[in-house]
Amino acid sequence: MRKSVIFLLILLAAFNPTAAPASFLNLSTRVEIPQPSLGEDVTAVIGGFIIGGNVGRKLVIRALGPSLTKFDLIGLPDPTLEVHDATGAIIATNDNWMDTQETDILASGLAPSVELESAILITLPPGSYTAIVRGNRDSSGDPLSATGTTLIEVYDISLSFGQGLDNISTRGAVQVNADPMITGFIIANGGDQTIVLRALGPSLENFGLVGLSDPRLDLFDGEGTLLASNDNWQDSQAADIEATGLAPSDPLEAAILITLPRGAYTAVLSPVSGVIHGVALAELYKLQ
Repeated sequence: MRKSVIFLLILLAAFNPTAAPASFLNLSTRVEIPQPSLGEDVTAVIGGFIIGGNVGRKLVIRALGPSLTKFDLIGLPDPTLEVHDATGAIIATNDNWMDTQETDILASGLAPSVELESAILITLPPGSYTAIVRGNRDSSGDPLSATGTTLIEVYDISLSFGQGLDNISTRGAVQVNADPMITGFIIANGGDQTIVLRALGPSLENFGLVGLSDPRLDLFDGEGTLLASNDNWQDSQAADIEATGLAPSDPLEAAILITLPRGAYTAVLSPVSGVIHGVALAELYKLQ
């Protein structure tokens, strides 16, 4: 069903290209939550997203873990999901997706394949939101399953055109090149879309975090072809990136400014050679 919805939206846009601007249908980030000994600041994955325009959007937000074992990953055994509004208030929670909204989530075509994974179907007005994924905890608050790889996903399943997902930012741990942070996104509708990708690390120390000292970015298309790379943002596109107002504050952080056609893309945030681990922030911005 979900594939049919995406196909219909793309087909309608092709026959009437002025009907809607380019938009993100899906934003996702894969991150490993490492051993708690590395610090409390990396025992959760924190994903932020922005809904633009002036019309609410219907979303499915998922936190996967156990099903990632089929990709030879050690998945987070029992992820939990919280959604917060811009004030920090919790507006929705889920542990096991079948516990609530089972019928509606099944109807969306986006039900997780494992009962222990989390999902929330919600209609949200324009604004800023945060989704937090952790391992399930017992009644005392101690982690029951704190370590493993998780995939946090936001799908726009609205059946009407409109300005929707504008941004995603994910904060989590990055450990050597074997465990990078991977952000995926789908551009649909309208024409080409200009975006800015950022990989932050050193500047996170301003917030009391052990930031990844030297992050890099690689952008791939749906076929796995490398489209762009950056280590230090001032090495290329410095003037153009500064003009967007989204230049990183540290010269060791990475950024890519690029215009892309409709399609699926993957951005990989990894440490440069010799850097072991640290907290990083991957960000994707849609420029108007």
